[in-house]
Amino acid sequence: MADATTIYRVRPGVLAEPIGEVWAVYSPASGETRLLNDEAAAYLELLAEMPRPALEAATALAAEIEVDAAEVRAHVADTFHLLEMAGLIEQLPADAPRART
Repeated sequence: MADATTIYRVRPGVLAEPIGEVWAVYSPASGETRLLNDEAAAYLELLAEMPRPALEAATALAAEIEVDAAEVRAHVADTFHLLEMAGLIEQLPADAPRART
């Protein structure tokens, strides 16, 4: 994962819909639809609200679901890597404004 200053956002045009216990998420960058678990879909929701670094997103998710932040942070690097490789999120320059997308 990139350093703690790397800011991520959801790529424009990403669509997500719940299907039972998973989420179907379409990436216009890859043209593919992927199935995500609740944690990965929650990160997409947080990044859609406001671009932010991965660790900040993990802390926000931990607070939202009332879990120890260290537990959530332990998986954030892998999750963000998968989301980025799937074309669902992208990195912004560290000096990019953090306005809502």
